[in-house]
Amino acid sequence: MRRLFTLIFAFWLILQVGCSRTAIQNRPLVIPYTAADSATVINAQKAITSFVIKAADNPGKLSSDVTGTTTFDSVNLIFPPGTDLSSLIPTITIIGKSISPATQIAQNFDSVLVYTVTATDGSSFIWKVASSFR
Repeated sequence: MRRLFTLIFAFWLILQVGCSRTAIQNRPLVIPYTAADSATVINAQKAITSFVIKAADNPGKLSSDVTGTTTFDSVNLIFPPGTDLSSLIPTITIIGKSISPATQIAQNFDSVLVYTVTATDGSSFIWKVASSFR
């Protein structure tokens, strides 16, 4: 009787372990994410990948290039003190179909600028470009 009970218990244990493993293996993988993560994936097709104000494009205004730091939805530019921020020409590289205002068009960087990147599917994303001094 005791041997029968041990065999039944062993069979039950093997069945439980085997079913649990199968259930885990067949279950879809769910990776937790935040709203920012999903927005990053969505906006990957309408992104600013590089924002540079080149000294060569802005003679007499800059002694060296100013490269923007890109975050989720913004670009931050840090200029040397005393830089005249009016009428600077940026060079912008994007992933997408177009950007407005366009690259190589003079802009006044005295205040926050808004750039809109449009993806090939027609959707768009707004980027904010802010300037500050060292």
